[in-house]
Amino acid sequence: MTITRTCCICNAPLHNKRLDAKTCSSSCRSKLFRLNQTKFVLIKFRIPSEVYTDLSIKALFSGNSISDYLAQLVVKQQ
Repeated sequence: MTITRTCCICNAPLHNKRLDAKTCSSSCRSKLFRLNQTKFVLIKFRIPSEVYTDLSIKALFSGNSISDYLAQLVVKQQ
């Protein structure tokens, strides 16, 4: 019994490729890379310094940066 491996992007067979290969070509490898990238959105806030201080303290106690802490709050709201 022969196991045929296929490209995870276009499902083309992976003939004569390394055993750990996931894609058939560089274009499929680029597509896979772009699919695996985290999407970031830059948001600017104008907040009072007291609010910023509270956020930075909460972020510090959670072990995250302010950006990561805010991202977690946004994800929880969805």
